[in-house]
Amino acid sequence: SRGLGDVYKRQVHNMRRKHDAIMVGSGTVLSDDPSLNVRDLGACIQPYRIVLNSNLDIPVKSNLTKKLHEQPVWIFHSNKASEERKNKWLEIGADLFECQVDNFGISIKDVMQNLSDNGITRLLCEGGGKLAASLIRSEMVDEIVTFHGGLTIGADGLPSIGNLGVCSLSEAKRWRLDRTLSFGAEVLNIWHPTDKYTEN
Repeated sequence: SRGLGDVYKRQVHNMRRKHDAIMVGSGTVLSDDPSLNVRDLGACIQPYRIVLNSNLDIPVKSNLTKKLHEQPVWIFHSNKASEERKNKWLEIGADLFECQVDNFGISIKDVMQNLSDNGITRLLCEGGGKLAASLIRSEMVDEIVTFHGGLTIGADGLPSIGNLGVCSLSEAKRWRLDRTLSFGAEVLNIWHPTDKYTEN
């Protein structure tokens, strides 16, 4: 029988399979060295891999670049990235996009416009809390999927969503719980914006 971890991983890969691209920030690349591909679900079209990295300082030798010819990597950076770093990534076949910068880093709106212009319509964000917060602040999120298990981490862990600048509950964006799936001790919740969020 399949273990609980296998069921959880299968759900993640099934989500990846349904999207045109997977997006992460540089922190996720540096800490996890992810492949960002679909595995163990048979033959499928692999999603594009999108990375936000202002200075292009993520390592060129990583899991992202092992199968670049099969699964493209697009890196969004600022004008602070050096020509040397740009050339290294271009030489191995990555696509680079220079973006504007706002108070929180690379402009999410600029990134989304570039993705839309290049045919990406279904984007899965697997980035950390900073990237998640940027997407929510920019009102670019159609759905939030959360996985919960029977673990207590507390303040020792990293937040799944970074600083949103919320000072009171009345300022918080509200979400509607539409679906819950259980896999033993693991619970998957699917949330959608309320009407108030989508009308802003």
